[in-house]
Amino acid sequence: MLTALVIDDNPVIRSILRIKLEGRGWSVAEATDAYRGFREFKAVKPRLITLDLLMPINNGFGAVELAKRILGEAPDTILVVISAFASEKEVSAFFQNRQIPVFSKSNVDNPCSDRLLAYLDTVLESDTRFLTRVLENASEGCDD
Repeated sequence: MLTALVIDDNPVIRSILRIKLEGRGWSVAEATDAYRGFREFKAVKPRLITLDLLMPINNGFGAVELAKRILGEAPDTILVVISAFASEKEVSAFFQNRQIPVFSKSNVDNPCSDRLLAYLDTVLESDTRFLTRVLENASEGCDD
């Protein structure tokens, strides 16, 4: 089972994302700030992280530092920003330069959230096909 980590101080957003992700077969861990998010990241090694930018203990720049640490340790982690703070130019530029998608928090509990889930489904489907090809190529010519 794939594991997702939802890092957000808003319990409603965490709950909505948990319900939507668990409905798609994910195991979901949660954290309420960047500090706890990094600890949880180390503990569960999630394949996907959704990250709010403006939370207690950190601001958008703290979230950028968290993202750098996570991607430094696990560069294949799928990182998605879900925040109302994403319009801050310096912060959003960091994520855009790394092709990390930024979704507005206001869209999480309405039909636009389907775009987020469709994005995740597409990325994971591509990821699964890629890993399948790698494993098939690695086993070619091997004797059982």
